[in-house]
Amino acid sequence: MADIPSPRKPLTAAHNFISSLYSSATMRSVVRAELAGKVYIDDSSVFKRLEIGRVPDELVDSCFEISLNQHRGVFDELDEVVAAAAKARNKMVYHDTQLKQRAKGDSWEVKMYPPLQQLFNHIANFSHPGELKATRNIKIAANRQLKGEEYTTGFPMVAPDGTGSRVLECDSWIDVDWFVEVKPKESQGLSAKDATISEVVCQAADYARLHMSCRPFQLFSVGLLIFGRKFMVGIFDRDGVSLSPISDFCDGSEGFRTFIRVIRQLVSPRLSDIELGCDPTVQPLSRSSDLHPAVRELAISQGLSPDFPPYVVLCPMEYPMTVKGVTSTNWVHNSWLTVGPPIWVSLSLIGRGTNIWPVIPVTWNSGKCTIVDGAPLAILKNAWRNSERTGEGFIYGSLAAPPPGVARFLQGGDVLFDAKNGMPISVHNLRSHYPYGAWLHRVETNPEADAPPGTGTGTAVLHRFILQTFGRPMWHFVSYLELLKAFRAAIVGHQQLVAQGILHRDISAGNIMISASNNPSAGEEGFLMDLEFARIDQVVHVTKIPGGPQHTTWSVPRRGIQMTGTVQFMAREILHSIVKNKTVEHSESHDLESFAWVFAYVVLRRLLRDSGDETKSTFTKDDRLAIKTTYDQSFGALKLDTVLTQRRSLGVFDLRENGIEGLVPAAITYFMKVLGMLVAANHAAAQPPDPLFSDTMLPQAPQESKIHSPSILCPICVISQNETVDPSVQLQSE
Repeated sequence: MADIPSPRKPLTAAHNFISSLYSSATMRSVVRAELAGKVYIDDSSVFKRLEIGRVPDELVDSCFEISLNQHRGVFDELDEVVAAAAKARNKMVYHDTQLKQRAKGDSWEVKMYPPLQQLFNHIANFSHPGELKATRNIKIAANRQLKGEEYTTGFPMVAPDGTGSRVLECDSWIDVDWFVEVKPKESQGLSAKDATISEVVCQAADYARLHMSCRPFQLFSVGLLIFGRKFMVGIFDRDGVSLSPISDFCDGSEGFRTFIRVIRQLVSPRLSDIELGCDPTVQPLSRSSDLHPAVRELAISQGLSPDFPPYVVLCPMEYPMTVKGVTSTNWVHNSWLTVGPPIWVSLSLIGRGTNIWPVIPVTWNSGKCTIVDGAPLAILKNAWRNSERTGEGFIYGSLAAPPPGVARFLQGGDVLFDAKNGMPISVHNLRSHYPYGAWLHRVETNPEADAPPGTGTGTAVLHRFILQTFGRPMWHFVSYLELLKAFRAAIVGHQQLVAQGILHRDISAGNIMISASNNPSAGEEGFLMDLEFARIDQVVHVTKIPGGPQHTTWSVPRRGIQMTGTVQFMAREILHSIVKNKTVEHSESHDLESFAWVFAYVVLRRLLRDSGDETKSTFTKDDRLAIKTTYDQSFGALKLDTVLTQRRSLGVFDLRENGIEGLVPAAITYFMKVLGMLVAANHAAAQPPDPLFSDTMLPQAPQESKIHSPSILCPICVISQNETVDPSVQLQSE
């Protein structure tokens, strides 16, 4: 396969692969970089999307008068805190310091909490004839921690200043409908220049990414941003943030009236979960459904948490029709039921927002949901693609035959808000077509918004598909032998893709899985997936009509902006080219180097997982410290230049130097060292000799300066077949 230029932009940030170490300054620098050029200010459509105009004028007038007459002290208290904060010396305060200040109750924003809570309560609970009672509660308080993705390494234990939720004592991100972010100074909400991103927006964006990652199938996140006496509402989606006009809620005039409308609408039953970002093609399984026991049993049988709520998800399926000899493609939605928590959830804000779920097919009969008899578990992938790029489902369909070691595609495509009107769920449509209630009933409410984005810009489009091949994350291996076999199968699958003219270009720990089968066939112990950013010469589209002929068409793939690689697993040459803004040819050897980084990550993440529970772990305190230190120093960075600096030492491959060689089988220690030498040689003049595997043990491989598949596969074969080596020992129990 010919080499192709490497793009300038990484397709996946490092959020999912960092350690639990949380640096506010570093995270905000990453968020700022993601949001560059994607912040839209003074956007009146934000209020239209929330339909604040539906709040009765009479309610607003009455609440306005009573608030100013009977609650004047609340405004006075807020004014005092804001004025004092404005006079305070301006200095940089990092996140850990802010947490300590909140705990003590001595930060300026914490002093704003009591009067703000009183104001929220008054507006939310204000009684007016004919007006429905609030269905969401607003809680603003210090020292809160929201439960998030315990199954995701690197998830920070943080919480916004306030939340809006149907749950009275909300303690979990999954129950948050919208959030509140508070800053005491007006300057923290206003950008010095149009090109800069204010502090309140940056921090709110950080919370929005956590909100969307924890709340299943969330399309966007709504935040109420307060800074001094001013406020605005932000809607954060996969392509940036839209900010409403700024108002002064303490002005005793139109600014406060707008504030009343916003608060009242955010707590009102008029505002549906869909208007607040929930996917209309997904719904929680009804509490009254008799499927809950079966789903729990199925989850337990697969080692999954049985307590995570199941969701019924509509997935697109292509349905060819022939009328008068003319074949056309239609799309229908069929239903799948999630089983347990997601296998994988992206923690990034901008971009694909990938989440991967175990699912089982279901059918509907007389409004009742039933699991399809004998159906095996499958994988549902939910991700946003750029409209300028060919969808991943079509790339899977272009495979001549799915080779072993590569996930098998079943069905899928772009998610439609309604299959009958053919309108896809995209950021452009979410921002342009509202109210969504009319959208559901196929009523055109905003004709001027029909025009798609201009060519070359694109929009994020929700893409969803089903893979027949079911697996589990690599770090959930039950033995090191299983890990090696899965790793080998994925590399062989990569070889087969290259043979078909497809270069993956995004080898990462989230894109390789171990087969969930108890007895997988040889070569299918693991598999590679996520072909969205693969290099492919042409898309092959096969249309099969039930009972009719098969039609095959070819088209040139739309690749849009070129993107490549997940930051933590990029080949060093690719990473260097992005940091230095240089062009480099992306080749097969870069993908193979990424495999080496993935293996090192998986071994460390498993050790980190096994050492986490001190009551069950056999590791010593020194062992746990060595594991955590190695993990942080190898995969704990977020910024590109810092990741590149970590990569230069190649220290992650030397378990002996890191003091953890005795925690894994000797064969794994040696194999890690081999991988380190191969990575080191990937840009060297010649490949170094292998001190462990002699020429008599390994097939003769060509002496090249680039990594090639045999140089990784041969050591795996030797380890797997050597009876004196037992790679299955020293694992903590699952």
